[in-house]
Amino acid sequence: MTDENNLNTEYASPMDSPGFRFWQTFLNWQRRIDVVLAPYDLTQPSFSLLAISAWLSEDSHKATQQRVVRQKVIVEMSRLSKMQVSQLLQRLNSSGLVTVEPYELDRRERLIELTEKGWSVLRKTIVLVEATDREFLSNVRIK
Repeated sequence: MTDENNLNTEYASPMDSPGFRFWQTFLNWQRRIDVVLAPYDLTQPSFSLLAISAWLSEDSHKATQQRVVRQKVIVEMSRLSKMQVSQLLQRLNSSGLVTVEPYELDRRERLIELTEKGWSVLRKTIVLVEATDREFLSNVRIK
């Protein structure tokens, strides 16, 4: 084998890499969250967008008496790509958990609002997710 084919890494294996171990821990956590959310036809990312939308909605309601949130703000808070947020919101919309409407001041923008069903599902699932977080993350050491 020539030097060109060597990895030139300080780690003997992926399990020695803190980044790789962190990624594996994240995937294990995400799978557990997906399991508890499966009966509600949600995944960890779709639940997160539903929860972010609710938190932002509460803030919006306090400031403007309206419970609508701009999709752009959801993208910024979630740090997911615009495309992924758009796809997840369309799925939540199809499930009847949110409404997605054009923003009259900017047609490229969308306004998101949780439906009554969305609020109901979120109230049930947030308890499950928080319990899973407590159980799973209590054993995780973060340096």
